[in-house]
Amino acid sequence: MLAALAQDGWSLVGDTADADVLVVNTCGFIDAAKAESMAAIRDAVRLKRKGRCHKVVVTGCLAQRYAAQIAEEIPGVDAVIGLGQTLKIPEYVRSTFRGERPVISSAPPPEWQEIGARLLTTPKWTTYLKIGEGCDHRCSFCAIPGIRGDWRSRPPHLLIDEVKMLVDQGLKEVILIGQDTTLYGKDWNRPANALPVLGEAGDNPLNGWSLPRLVRALGEIEGLKWQRIMYVHPGRVNQDLIDVFGEVGNLAPYIDMPIQHGDDGVLKRMMRAGNSDRYLEIIAGLRQKVQNISIRSTFLLGFPGETDEEYAKCRDFVGQAQMDHVGVFVYSEEDSTAAFQMENTVPRKIAEERASDLMSLQAEISASRLSGLVGLEMDALVESDLGGGRWLARTERDAPEVDGSMILHTRRAQIGELVRVTVTGSSIHDLTGQPVAEALIPLTVAV
Repeated sequence: MLAALAQDGWSLVGDTADADVLVVNTCGFIDAAKAESMAAIRDAVRLKRKGRCHKVVVTGCLAQRYAAQIAEEIPGVDAVIGLGQTLKIPEYVRSTFRGERPVISSAPPPEWQEIGARLLTTPKWTTYLKIGEGCDHRCSFCAIPGIRGDWRSRPPHLLIDEVKMLVDQGLKEVILIGQDTTLYGKDWNRPANALPVLGEAGDNPLNGWSLPRLVRALGEIEGLKWQRIMYVHPGRVNQDLIDVFGEVGNLAPYIDMPIQHGDDGVLKRMMRAGNSDRYLEIIAGLRQKVQNISIRSTFLLGFPGETDEEYAKCRDFVGQAQMDHVGVFVYSEEDSTAAFQMENTVPRKIAEERASDLMSLQAEISASRLSGLVGLEMDALVESDLGGGRWLARTERDAPEVDGSMILHTRRAQIGELVRVTVTGSSIHDLTGQPVAEALIPLTVAV
């Protein structure tokens, strides 16, 4: 949307107080996200009343899911634009200045809809790469398929070309994202969609592409130091995906695999593919490939009917899995989902107590696993200067924003550069380190 607006002649500003138009991009997945989005919309409308802002446009998942309600309940909003309208955003913004009030929430397209150019909002050395859109799973708690539609993959030549272009501009790390990245290529395994790409007609058809194949193709891009895989559905992890770890040189030893629960009964009610034993097998297989691979996961507690015994099994699972990073969410009732009709609701207080307990357990696991890294060498990306010979860095084991960091002690470093470091210390979530060349040289401090 930023690129589409910039190409249409709009100037992009970093301060909402300086804007003539505010575009609020929303999330509509769970209660907390919806509440945050509604607060941002109301803040924008207040700025419209009191400042220089003339128009407020609401976009994203909340706009797709509740377009009519937003338009009715917040009359200060000038346009409500759902998904699949990225390239039309400038047209809708201009229409508001003609006195129109578009409210658009059409069904998601059945195939990938290319969105054109993009402007990076991340530092130039790292970026997210959306490899597809939508989801084919029908987990009973999740509203995303109803909002974003079925999965459709972005053609590989577009992904590869974009990464090459960004590498030429200084990109070091690409983070593969999608509602479920293991679905990549699944929609092309139909004869009608087996179209040629990457060159002459009939050469390299889309049919046959998969996440492992994409990772291997990105592994051949010279200058790309890290690629990182996020949002892997454990029910679709196969040996081919496990095998890319340790085989593709620039694939970071990291995987994000939302497991959601450790009790098989709850997983069945959640309509999650696989079971706890299979998930432990996957984790063991990944660690067999790369001993110190960093595994991130998320868990959903307080799902309808979750008993004390089922939570205890989930807790035991987390203890057995010994994952490196874990996020915990409390179940949110979402209309239009199968779980919305389920009975035996878990009281919010109990769900929050379980979430707190699981996070306490994970803190112990995280601290233990990080302490085991002291003395090892790994790569770290320098991201900011903290002063006094201290730099904020992020290791190959950590994704931006959601995981830990490293305090790098060195006389000099360059922001955006990759450094080989020796881990010198650890805490619950973070590490300290020094560049390998300096690791044996004690730092001196003038007194």
